[in-house]
Amino acid sequence: MNSIFLCDLSHTSQRISSEYVPYAIGCIKSYFHANAKTEADIFLYKYPEKFSKEYFIHTPSLVGFSNYMWNTDLNYLFAKAIKEVNPNTLIVFGGRNYPLETHRQKKWFQDRPAVDAYIIGEGEQPFLELADIWLETHSIEEVKRAEINGVHSYYDGELNKTGPIRKDGYDQEPRIEDLTQTPSPYLMGYLDDFIQDPQLAPLMETNRGCPFQCTFCVDGVGSRNKIFKSNLERFEAELVYIAARYKGKYLQLADVNFGMYAEDIEISKAIARTKEKYDFPHHIQVCAGKNNQERIIKCSEILKGSLRFGASTQSLDKEVLKNVKRSNISFEKLIEVSKQVNDTPASTYSEVILALPGDSKKKHINSIDGLIEAELNQLRLLTLLVLEGSELATDDQRNKFKMKTRYRAVHRSFGIYEFNKKKLPSVEIEEVCVENSSLTFEEYIECRCFGLTATVFYNDRVFFELTQFIKNKGYKITDWLHFIHANMESFPEKLKEIYRQFSKETIEELSKSKDELENKIKTRPGYIESYIKGERGNNVMFNTQARAHLEAMDELHTVAFDCAAELTKIDLLPEDSLEKIYLKELKKYSLTKRQKFTDVESNLIKNFEFDFVALEAENFATLPTKQSSCSINFFYEKWQKEFFVDNIKRQGDTIQALGKIFSRIPIKKLQRTVSRESEM
Repeated sequence: MNSIFLCDLSHTSQRISSEYVPYAIGCIKSYFHANAKTEADIFLYKYPEKFSKEYFIHTPSLVGFSNYMWNTDLNYLFAKAIKEVNPNTLIVFGGRNYPLETHRQKKWFQDRPAVDAYIIGEGEQPFLELADIWLETHSIEEVKRAEINGVHSYYDGELNKTGPIRKDGYDQEPRIEDLTQTPSPYLMGYLDDFIQDPQLAPLMETNRGCPFQCTFCVDGVGSRNKIFKSNLERFEAELVYIAARYKGKYLQLADVNFGMYAEDIEISKAIARTKEKYDFPHHIQVCAGKNNQERIIKCSEILKGSLRFGASTQSLDKEVLKNVKRSNISFEKLIEVSKQVNDTPASTYSEVILALPGDSKKKHINSIDGLIEAELNQLRLLTLLVLEGSELATDDQRNKFKMKTRYRAVHRSFGIYEFNKKKLPSVEIEEVCVENSSLTFEEYIECRCFGLTATVFYNDRVFFELTQFIKNKGYKITDWLHFIHANMESFPEKLKEIYRQFSKETIEELSKSKDELENKIKTRPGYIESYIKGERGNNVMFNTQARAHLEAMDELHTVAFDCAAELTKIDLLPEDSLEKIYLKELKKYSLTKRQKFTDVESNLIKNFEFDFVALEAENFATLPTKQSSCSINFFYEKWQKEFFVDNIKRQGDTIQALGKIFSRIPIKKLQRTVSRESEM
């Protein structure tokens, strides 16, 4: 029987760069087996090492690759190596990482002659039609010349593509209108090996598409604007199937606007029922909806802290939002819903992207300040990636906003692999906007540095007890953060060095030439090894946050509390004043909750002059009026230990791994719980 390989490859030099079960290629396999004219054995691959080993066992005649920004170079190196061994193998790519403009699509093929066909949009039906032709003819020429909606090829020096063109000038991508038409790859058992892999986490979906048109997002193109859905019965059956086999605590939902639709209430209830029975999931990673915040809050309440409430504003500036075709909820509404969620177990977050069209240093920092004042728990401060497949990557947008870009390695997405006894050094390169008509490169660096201050001193309410004190004294948290940032030169040396290293890495990670950077990493002796060891190619913001919290928690507390005392004039009070004693005791309490947080087996008991357990129960809403001695136990609950161990299993315990964990998991889940010693 014919063999077909479908690959969702991930780099593995630093554990695994994309740790999700390969759901998409599982769907393609399910759809093929349900509808194909000619049967074939289909094998699914996540790890390049296993792919290399089994290729020569099964010798597939067709190999398909899911193409993303984190594996496109890896995919192509294997595609090229396959063609060198078996030139008659059909090589097919598919996925969102593909240009919108015809002239760029043509160049894409010219740069990658080993690729015979590219599938745009949702791949189930186009792949089925392509595979049917291949299994009948085994002719690469026939496949390239075939007119299949959603399949592009390069033949006789021309781009061959079939399908309607939208009014915006881009291809109308094929879609699956009823997701239940594709048999569930989970329930069919096709993903069992991946579910049981401790390095991977399950990926599920309840719908596809996005009604918004954000130009920086690959889901913002017109072809994706209609929403097509699955159903509750299938979702819950899949979830229970996974829960009975999966040993971890983490779930990724592929939905890009979760909580925005009425069905999401029932989906949340199904997840809550599963968690009650199977103790899974503890944390759900998903992009929350851009509007209907009341419904998202309801989902958060049902899931009792497993789901973050998201308000991914990207910017609070009206001109910037107009430039990227995005509309946010009003700032007043954002504050209202944020305060509602803060009274629940859920955590809140928002994203801000630096260097969007029309952005400036002032606008970017104003956006950060506004979200902090709205009391969002976590800010994800991102650089603007120019993604293939997004409208922002087109010539028109680049020229209109005078975008200047540089290139850097995608973090954790590099390594040295082997195929047919040949070494394949690989690195993924991403394009980053660092300048535009209203933002200079120097201002870009300054914004990144302020973003670091907001990240290490504010994110996930890492100094919640202190920020409540600051607010109770009548000051804004943003006043405190700017005061800290203005005093960087007086930081303790360890913390000062962390900031210096951050600025250095932020500049040095960027290259003006993609080809030069790729060639240097792949060919310069010892260079790619330095990436693998974690000396280069890291997510600078996340890694620095992890390093600061692991190595300089004492210094962070010194700066945070000293600046708060100076800002609020507490430093001028007598040593025996109640507020000065309180602030000193509060520092000890805060530090004990957070220091050496990776030591989850530690239990600490300390004595205090205030009943911090009672104050914690009231979210430090008021300041104490008198001293009240209390002996407090600091410990990790059983679920916290299991949750942390699960993440370490999948990510590792390096700074790079902890940086990734910090980017996804509320830090407060990794802080010690407290109780009075008398209540132990």
